[in-house]
Amino acid sequence: MRLFWEMIIRGHWHKIAALIAAGVVAVAVASGQSLESLAQSYRKTPSAVTRAPLARFAAAHPSGTEGAQALLALGAGDLDRQNYDQAIVSLKAASKRLPALADYTAFFLATAQSAANRNSEVVASLDPIWKMSPQSPLLAKSVVLAAEAEILQQQGKAAVELVRRYYTEIANPQADLLLGQASEALGDGIAAVTHYQDVYYRFPASSQASSELSTASLTVVSRALRGLSKPSRCRFLAKNSLTEISR
Repeated sequence: MRLFWEMIIRGHWHKIAALIAAGVVAVAVASGQSLESLAQSYRKTPSAVTRAPLARFAAAHPSGTEGAQALLALGAGDLDRQNYDQAIVSLKAASKRLPALADYTAFFLATAQSAANRNSEVVASLDPIWKMSPQSPLLAKSVVLAAEAEILQQQGKAAVELVRRYYTEIANPQADLLLGQASEALGDGIAAVTHYQDVYYRFPASSQASSELSTASLTVVSRALRGLSKPSRCRFLAKNSLTEISR
């Protein structure tokens, strides 16, 4: 899988191309290979063998943009190889030295931390993205990543606030599903049911409606029903949630 390499190429290639044109990337190493060729080799054939020359290049350039770009290339490749601890080390170092690609280093770093179950670090790593102007193309993905990390830590309030702040940036049904999950983490069963209903009725063909709502949301609905004091509201939810979602 080359997901993170492809994101770099599609998303910020114009920035990388500008750096190449300025002569920053095409720096020769002792073997006669440029950073560009080393990075391409690791991308096309990811292995310890192709990683080693790129790592040596990064170590030989502890300051300056070319060494930082080598670290970004290492981090992206390590993510695709699911070597999350290595990716975190490289991307943390790169993030301090690549302001032109701050959103990409932040997102890749947070992704590696999430995959390594270091969820308490995810939101802070994404902070550069919230501050970017103009808006980063990775904003929506970052909101989802941060919200999921907050939910896993049972920080439902923070997740709800984050998703609501950037609600229009996130494609539905994912935004409403996240609000449902965040409300559940917050302990607000009624709000969770409402958001799950929005997903089910507004996006009935979505994978979220067919899988998430057919299992986890039934538990949320039943909890919410037990916590209701108004019989009319209880009957409404029973009719519109339990019956419909379990079809």
